[in-house]
Amino acid sequence: MLIALFTAMYLMYWSSGSSPLMANLEQTEKLIKANVADDARREQAVQIVGRMKDVIKAYNSRNANVAKSLAGLVQSRATQPAALEATLDPLLADDDATREQLVDLRFQLKSVLTAKEWAAVFPPPKAGAQKSAAGPRIEGHLC
Repeated sequence: MLIALFTAMYLMYWSSGSSPLMANLEQTEKLIKANVADDARREQAVQIVGRMKDVIKAYNSRNANVAKSLAGLVQSRATQPAALEATLDPLLADDDATREQLVDLRFQLKSVLTAKEWAAVFPPPKAGAQKSAAGPRIEGHLC
C-alpha cells in the first residue's frame, strides 16, 4: 500500500510531460549530426533516435493517464489498496515493455554507428562526475 501511495504521489507531482530521457535524446541527435559523416548512416541513426522519442512520448502520455486515475483514487479515503495496485500494475508492466523497446533501439543505433562515432556520441563520463541529476526515482519505475 505504501509503495502504491508513493508511486501515485510521484506520478502526480514529480513526473512531467518532458522526461530527462527526452533531453538526452535531443543531445544524442545533435551529436550524431555533428559526428557521423556518412549521410545514409547519419539519417538512419537520426530515425532511430526519432523512434526512441516516439516511444518516450507515448510512455509519458500513458503515465499521465495513470496519474489522473490515481489522483481520483487517492482522494478518497474509501479506496482500497487493491484498487491502487490494480491501477499501478499495468504501469509497471508498461515500464518493462518501454525499457525493452528503448534497449532494442539502442542496440539498433549501435549497429549503425562505427566505434569511433559511438564514442563521440556517447563519451564516457568524466572522473568524479555525478551519474544522474534526474531527481527522485522509484524502484522499478522508468524515469
